[in-house]
Amino acid sequence: MIKLIRVLLIVVGLWQSMEVMGQQPWDYDDHQLSLTIPEISLLAIAPANEVIKLELGIPGFTGGTGQGSSPTNEKTWINYTSTIEPQASHKRILVQITSGEIPSGLTIELSTYACSTGNGVVGTAGSTIELSATQQTLVTGIGGAKTGKGKDHGHKLKYELKLDDLDQLEFEESQTYITVTYTISD
Repeated sequence: MIKLIRVLLIVVGLWQSMEVMGQQPWDYDDHQLSLTIPEISLLAIAPANEVIKLELGIPGFTGGTGQGSSPTNEKTWINYTSTIEPQASHKRILVQITSGEIPSGLTIELSTYACSTGNGVVGTAGSTIELSATQQTLVTGIGGAKTGKGKDHGHKLKYELKLDDLDQLEFEESQTYITVTYTISD
């Protein structure tokens, strides 16, 4: 017991002598971290490389108009990841036809649904638009967000083929290919 008291007294004495000399039994240092977060604007269509088929069917009776055997398609999704700088404007998704033409007498309408996956400030679905070669806004208000990847994530798309005027319906091929391009932009 006496040995223990002596050891404790020695330790306390050393401790106090360090404080008197201005030394501390511990020391510290610090440094700063510089964080760089790049602006990100990534967009993908899921499933990838999907050919969307919209088929105008044969009229159900003489004198009738063509009824689509599959006039709508809701199997495609827009996925995106986005960052924005403070006080920067939110991003949007633009859409346009960049190759091919819709045959006269037909229109293709495009709608998007609200995003139900991901997190952050996901965009707001716009109203139904008629596809054309002119860029149109499909989704607005995208901030720092991610929708998730693949089918069933992000904004679901709905394509609808409409016969506007049977008198104007003229095209040479039985199939027409159109390229629809989506762009995420400030």
